[in-house]
Amino acid sequence: TCDIECTKQIKYLGVFIDNHLKWEPHIKHINNKLTKNIGILNKLRFYTSVRTLKHLYYTLVFPYINYALLSWGSSSQFLIQKIKTKQNKCIRSILFAHTRESATPLYKLLDILKLDKIFNLKISVLVHKIKYAKTNIPNAFYDLILSVQDIHKYNTRYALKDNLFRPASRTNYGLSRFKAIASRTWEKIPTALKILPHKRFKIEYKLLLLNNL
Repeated sequence: TCDIECTKQIKYLGVFIDNHLKWEPHIKHINNKLTKNIGILNKLRFYTSVRTLKHLYYTLVFPYINYALLSWGSSSQFLIQKIKTKQNKCIRSILFAHTRESATPLYKLLDILKLDKIFNLKISVLVHKIKYAKTNIPNAFYDLILSVQDIHKYNTRYALKDNLFRPASRTNYGLSRFKAIASRTWEKIPTALKILPHKRFKIEYKLLLLNNL
């Protein structure tokens, strides 16, 4: 036998996992990285073009926002807001906008998705891949989603839109589970978009999200 050490957090594949799965250590890590890299971008913006600054955003900022987002993206809005604020700060910096100027029009000008839209895209692409692509998907992932039509055969309007079964829950934990979030996100996507081939779905859904920032 051997003793297993109890620890409040570990780092695995670049992700900080805490013992309560609140993701606070990892979000703090992202926040620190963004603070440093946005500082670099702030200094460079006086010497280069907006196009280059946009490339720098995808080099210095986006990877930290995007990495493992499906895991930590469902944490509390209090924590998520810190990353949203940093992303807004970065977008304003690229376009030399005032700190009080609304960031939404600036995202549209740059064709960059906000954090919550990136999360929507990633979760929807995963759902679409599980439902339709069915390639390179671990078997365990197929248990994450279940179509309404798999539960019953009634042709309700909700079922005909290829929506997902949403487990009933009144707790914050239940509401934040992957199945519930995936169901809420998926049901907002037009049915005609859902049935597109996988690569086309990803492109068209990203355009839809950009148009509805």
